[in-house]
Amino acid sequence: MRLKHRKAVWLAVASLGAALAIVEVAGATDNDTAWHRHSDAWGYRLNSDLPGDWKDAVQEAGRAWSSRTKLDFVRNTPDTDSRDPSTTSHIWWRGSIPSGWQDGCPPDVTLACTRWVFESTTSSHLKDADTVFNRDKSMGASSTNCLLDLGVDVQAVALHEFGHWGVLAHSSDDEAAMYRYYNDCQRTPADHDVDSMRAQYEGH
Repeated sequence: MRLKHRKAVWLAVASLGAALAIVEVAGATDNDTAWHRHSDAWGYRLNSDLPGDWKDAVQEAGRAWSSRTKLDFVRNTPDTDSRDPSTTSHIWWRGSIPSGWQDGCPPDVTLACTRWVFESTTSSHLKDADTVFNRDKSMGASSTNCLLDLGVDVQAVALHEFGHWGVLAHSSDDEAAMYRYYNDCQRTPADHDVDSMRAQYEGH
């Protein structure tokens, strides 16, 4: 996510097997790429150092997708101390953008960055996604954050990044949560987002 005139663009990072490939996600959906499991429930862990209201915001963002689509994002407990996605799968943390991700997520303009890991260098199925909030960018998660327009909203950022976890790419629809620019305090997926997610998973 990049800040530009009070707007921000989200970027995603994809790792193809052992070789790290940095890519900018664009378009609406890629129906050839999806989570490959027998369950539609996807567990994730939050770093223990995230503020409590940030943890609540990430959890609510996951629930917003789960309430309208088949893909179910579930917070696993206990929280983790890890900030290393190479050793801990499916984690959210706040810190510096990892150096290997920075081509796709320039630290000076990125609010949050998601990395994808595929099952192999030839597979289109994902086995992991991880998200880092850029610690150098100011964000808030209080209940009044949106009401008073206090700045970038953690829940809105997490909603967008969970969309990437579901393998949604950026949308050109400026009403969509997956719009490439930060859309103020959008805390629920729009119909376009829901249709795209359902196209990925409904009936699979």
